[in-house]
Amino acid sequence: MASLESQIRDLDTRVEVLEATGADMEDLEAIESRLNGTPALGLKHKFACDCGASGFVALRIRCTKCGRETWWGWYPER
Repeated sequence: MASLESQIRDLDTRVEVLEATGADMEDLEAIESRLNGTPALGLKHKFACDCGASGFVALRIRCTKCGRETWWGWYPER
């Protein structure tokens, strides 16, 4: 069952990538090969905290020109 859930999460990640880029299925392999080296690929679907939450994760992002920092990620509804 865990394997099926993992496969579904991987498919969800692929759909997110396609939606974000407006690409079609033929472009998916090229997009994935460019993104495979990024640490955040699929993070929303893979992250689970010891507190029991899953999918709620954010990364600190820094502008490499001015140094300003912000957070990017997924947060629970308030």
